[in-house]
Amino acid sequence: MLDCCTRKSRCRGAFTLIEVLVVIAIVTILLAFLMPALVRARQEARECVCKNNLHQQGLAFSFYNNDWDGFYPPGHFWKTNLETYLSTHYAFKCPSRPDLPWHLGHGYNVGCVSARIDPARYSGGPVVGIANFRVHAVKGAATKIVTAEWDQCAAGPPIGQTGFYYADGTAPPPYGPGCAALCYWAVCRVHDNGSNVLFAEGHVEWMLPDQYHSDTLEADQTGSPVPVPPGTDITTVPESVWRKYWDPTYTVE
Repeated sequence: MLDCCTRKSRCRGAFTLIEVLVVIAIVTILLAFLMPALVRARQEARECVCKNNLHQQGLAFSFYNNDWDGFYPPGHFWKTNLETYLSTHYAFKCPSRPDLPWHLGHGYNVGCVSARIDPARYSGGPVVGIANFRVHAVKGAATKIVTAEWDQCAAGPPIGQTGFYYADGTAPPPYGPGCAALCYWAVCRVHDNGSNVLFAEGHVEWMLPDQYHSDTLEADQTGSPVPVPPGTDITTVPESVWRKYWDPTYTVE
């Protein structure tokens, strides 16, 4: 009798197959609700780390400016010039793109040389960029791009020719992305279709490339812009807008 009661007690303490299936279904539903939030939280954490890395770049620029009579570093090897003020290369990395080499991923504003500007389309003349520019001469520092997330290591306004170039605008031999620093169309959309941008005033902001450059998706292997959607024409922001962000001599009225 005792053995029989014990067996009945054990049976009452066990789960039936239907109960197990109900629990599994409930857990699955909860995960379906939670997973998008968890993925979003992870993306936001990566974006936050990326912004912090750009803040570190901003501090390094400030230290360089103090040591070099208030000038920004030249376009060539600008990251190497900032290494003295950074403990690691991590400030040049984005956690959303861990496999990207440290010397890529952030484009330094080198402007656009006059030889590549069509005066019939752009009335404001050449864009000198931040590189080699004096800090105190920057007009509207809160809107002037210093570096932006980019797929090369030098960047410029949406008026330059397609292709890959050295930071001074000369085309490198052999032609291709592996030996180039500058591509005017290598915008980056790694964070929720946008990218983080460091401004001369020191703050970092998430922006869509459509706000400061164009609706380009990315640059292809020839350095040409890929439109969104493919097969359509590229639409750039007006000259008054891109100068506001890329030209340190431009004053917003």
